[in-house]
Amino acid sequence: MVLADTTVALRKTKLAGVSTFIDHATSMTQGAESMLGQADMLGWEMQTRPLVNADGLEHSSKKEITRFNPKTQQREVMNNVIVGNKFMPIQLEQGFQLGDYLMKLGATPISAGTLQNGHVAWCQLDLQKPVLVGDVDELSGQYTFVLGNAGQLSLKGNVTVERHWCANQIPAEISRMSHRNTGLSIRHTASAEYQIRQAQTIMNTAHNWIDEISEIAEKLVNVPMQNDQFVELAKIIYPEPVITDDNPKPRSMGKWNRLIDELERIFMGDGLQGDTTGKIGGTAWCGYNALTERLDWYRTSQPDKVTGGTNSNLRTAQVLGVTGQTMATKGNILTQVEQFVDNLPRKSFRPVS
Repeated sequence: MVLADTTVALRKTKLAGVSTFIDHATSMTQGAESMLGQADMLGWEMQTRPLVNADGLEHSSKKEITRFNPKTQQREVMNNVIVGNKFMPIQLEQGFQLGDYLMKLGATPISAGTLQNGHVAWCQLDLQKPVLVGDVDELSGQYTFVLGNAGQLSLKGNVTVERHWCANQIPAEISRMSHRNTGLSIRHTASAEYQIRQAQTIMNTAHNWIDEISEIAEKLVNVPMQNDQFVELAKIIYPEPVITDDNPKPRSMGKWNRLIDELERIFMGDGLQGDTTGKIGGTAWCGYNALTERLDWYRTSQPDKVTGGTNSNLRTAQVLGVTGQTMATKGNILTQVEQFVDNLPRKSFRPVS
């Protein structure tokens, strides 16, 4: 059995495979000790140039993107990237500039990295908005910027809450406020006054979302949940395959049984990646986290063509919303968990000693 603190350390190391942990950055975008500087993402100086085919003919409507690589000190072509004639790269210093204003409001950089050989750049900040569920389960609010460098993604931002005991990511978009406009739009030529106002809006909205997630978690941690109740819940979320004489699907049934067994083991603290229940075992909050635990950490480790081939890349891409529907799935699961526990008795939560 892997201890929880070891489990989290290993998971952080996995993410470090596609990112850099930031140590006391004084800025997001300026200087060697900044977030971009520590992550070797400073001074990429991305440019476009005409696309020339194998015969030496220049395309009038297509371009490729080049960037300066700080490690090699060479200008390199971004592989497999072709953009339109009007495409203008967004420099990382521009894209993450708003983070400097979030830092002035108290946020601190956590990590920064890239996916798909630099096609996607991202960074995370701690919003310094801690939450303690049931007085024992610590969460922290984070803000993530994602910037597409190859024309496939615009600059966007989102709020997540990380559970410290297992490093699961809980999207703030699952809250009941999700119908509000959550899009991030940054004007790179905007004045500092505008940037400050936008940063203040982000912080206020993010803190409201985190407060709401805290209320939901506090509700769930006060609902006792036994193993058989969790299994019943898991079967509602993942229904048993329909088996008929004409379509027996033995493999589907076997796969479903393994899924339910795996979820139950995670809920009981017997998952293959160790006991990550902490002190919330036997509650509906533990049940929800067991379900998200599987999404975050029990995915396939087979090579993935989109994200670069590793489970670390895959999970990071899912967290960032670059690929998959993990965040939407977590929202749907939370809705079903809340509906299920509405008929279960509540009690004042007492942590496991």
